[in-house]
This record gives sequence, structure tokens and C-alpha cells, in this order.
Amino acid sequence: MNLEVVKKEVMQLMVLIAQNKKVEAKEVAGAVLEMINEGLDFAATDEDLVQWGKLEKIVNELKAKVD
Repeated sequence: MNLEVVKKEVMQLMVLIAQNKKVEAKEVAGAVLEMINEGLDFAATDEDLVQWGKLEKIVNELKAKVD
């Protein structure tokens, strides 16, 4: 999974939350977390792990806002 693709999905998630579209935001958050977990599994360097971990933290915080 590509970091740039996931970053774009995180931005889309932020837009959905700003528009108060909670159902769609929950679905996107779940899908993004799956992509992040896949990225964590295949991260080649420590820097990649850090980037994926940061994205995971951001998505979990955003997901908490819509739960």
C-alpha cells in the first residue's frame, strides 16, 4: 500500500467529518485502518514504520470523533 494513497484517504476522512457525514466517515476510517495495517505489515524501513504509525494514530483519533 502506498503512503500517498492513504494520506489522500485520511484527507477525505477529515472532509467527511467536517461535513458531519458520520456513517460514511466510519466506513472510510475502517477501510483506511485496514490499509494502514497492511502498510505496517510490509514496511521496509524504520522510517516507513514511523509514517504508518503516525497515520494510524491520526485515523484512530478521527474515528473516535465519529463514534
